[in-house]
Amino acid sequence: MNWEMIGAISELVGAIGVVVSLLYLAKQIKQNTASTEVVGYQTWQSDSSTHWLAIANNRELGRDVAACMYDSKNLSDESWIPVGSWLLNNIRQYQTTFVLHQRGMIDNELFDVEMRMAARNLRVPGIRQWWDAGGRNQMLPVFAQYLEDFDTADDAHWSWTKESGYVSADEVADLSLNE
Repeated sequence: MNWEMIGAISELVGAIGVVVSLLYLAKQIKQNTASTEVVGYQTWQSDSSTHWLAIANNRELGRDVAACMYDSKNLSDESWIPVGSWLLNNIRQYQTTFVLHQRGMIDNELFDVEMRMAARNLRVPGIRQWWDAGGRNQMLPVFAQYLEDFDTADDAHWSWTKESGYVSADEVADLSLNE
């Protein structure tokens, strides 16, 4: 065997080693990407849960948010700031979903559900008052326009009354909080 043959075999073994290393790295990158997406989704879900649990665990805030749904004039001097902050956080959570979807981190099905919920919120009178008073200006313009253009004509929004329990908000003409 001559030196040229040994050199050629060495180059072939080296090339095979490079290909195997690249395949291994590609696999590791794919696994890392999947892990990052799972952590991102878990963080998104945790933030969403924390937001909703804020009114579930705080009766006063929950009552004030419910009052605002029908007309923001139902709010008191002490409640308009906490409710406005809660609304801002609520819509920003949807905006986060919008941005994560744009970056490929939220799938289409979850995105559609979340955007339908967000756009439906703009049909709620008190939320719409907040939105028109300046809430819209606190969002990314592309997201705000997306919500404005989203068709929710066939979507029902739910509400609750003492007499009926949970019902479509279209069935509730007035909310009485002083029962």
